[in-house]
Amino acid sequence: LRVEWKIPCGASMVDNYNGGKSGNRLAWVDHETGLVRRVFAGGFGPEAETASPHPDTGAALLGLRLPNWDALRALALNASTTLPGLRLQGWDIADTTHGPVALEVNLVTPGGAYAAQRVSGAGLFVPALRAAYEALLE
Repeated sequence: LRVEWKIPCGASMVDNYNGGKSGNRLAWVDHETGLVRRVFAGGFGPEAETASPHPDTGAALLGLRLPNWDALRALALNASTTLPGLRLQGWDIADTTHGPVALEVNLVTPGGAYAAQRVSGAGLFVPALRAAYEALLE
């Protein structure tokens, strides 16, 4: 339903965004196309600072299609079927020189759902999720 791309910048050794305090960037990626739709440089919501170029390389981020997107997406979708009891999952996946590697899965809690919503600026209860919940209720 949502894809966030955590972009380390500068001397940062971690990918945490923490509202931009680390200098890192956070991008909202279209989950169907792999295109970067928005890049956060600081904060969230209406006051968020957005930026496209990577601060270290100057490379444009906005509009970029993530390399190897089809394989990244396929890994997330296939891996999610291995844990059918975990209804709402968040996968951390790295794209390596050997292809995508699943690092971990997280149960999407209300806090995690908040993060997925704030990066896209839209709620999670989209028709696909509503249909899944309705199927569970039956």
